[in-house]
This record gives sequence, C-alpha cells and structure tokens, in this order.
Amino acid sequence: MNSDINIKEIENFLIEELSVNRAKSLKNIDNSKKEELTRLLWEIMISNKHPHSWRAAWSIFHLVEKQKELMRPYLSEIIKLLLSFKYDGQKREMMKVLLLFPTTDLEMGKLVGICFRILDNPNESLAVRVHAMQIIFNISEIELEIKPELKSTIIHHLDNSSKGFKSRGNKLLRKMKNVQI
Repeated sequence: MNSDINIKEIENFLIEELSVNRAKSLKNIDNSKKEELTRLLWEIMISNKHPHSWRAAWSIFHLVEKQKELMRPYLSEIIKLLLSFKYDGQKREMMKVLLLFPTTDLEMGKLVGICFRILDNPNESLAVRVHAMQIIFNISEIELEIKPELKSTIIHHLDNSSKGFKSRGNKLLRKMKNVQI
C-alpha cells in the first residue's frame, strides 16, 4: 500500500486477492495511518457493496485484532447497524470485533436485544448465530437475569440446529447448568 491511502486503492486491494496473509499485511502500515485506514475500511464496509463490504469487514477484524482501540469509536455504530448489514461476513466480523471488547464497554441493553433477534432467526448463518449466542452469554455474566432466557432459547434451537450450533450451545449450557428456567 502507498503511504497516501485512498478509498479506491483500498477497494482494489480488497478485490485483487483475499487471503489471511494479505489482510494481516495491513497491520504493517505505519501506525500514524492505521486510524485513517480503519475509517476508510469502515466506509467501504457500511456501503453494503458486494464483495467489497464483507472483505472490508474481514480486513478490519484482522487489522484491529491486536489493536482493538482502533475500533472503539465505532462500537455504537456497529451495534446500531448490525441488523442492516447485507452480508453474513459483515455481521460475523463486526460481532468478532465486539467480542474483543469487555462487555461493559458495549451498549448491553441494545446489543442483547439485537443478538436475541439474530439467535432466534434460523435464516442467519451458523457463525453469526453462534457469535450472537456468545455475546448474549457474555452479557449474561453481568446481567444475570438474562441467563434463564438464553438457556431456554438455546435449548429451543438445539434439536433443529447444525453441529456447530449444538457444540457452542451445549458448551454454554454446561456453564449455565445451575440456572433455572
């Protein structure tokens, strides 16, 4: 990437080749440019343009995985836009970004409602539903009154779910074994 970053250059970068190594190469840009790169990737991601948006989301996660503070200014916006993302990749990667932060840094009330909607929607992808389940569980560690509803919801969906959903669901159910429904 050039030292002067622009949206067209990033879009081309996202389209040319998609690989973990390439996404992780974004971490090598000068620290003084990472905020601007994050902002430009964010703009591309929220454009809901295929395939740019989900690739930008994927790149954002790899860029901020070890520098989560780059995404702190976007936390409220992620929560606000989560249900409007057109692509599973956008939702999945932004939920992974949310999971990088302590639960208390998030708008828990709003987020738990959104995540229950996602968890209850069998049309959502497995990864998106599993991340929603994990976010709700993390919030329930602070807001204990959510645990019975989460436990009940997981049990309700277990029979008609994939192996991945069952695996995460059973793992969380074991952690909530003493919770009364």
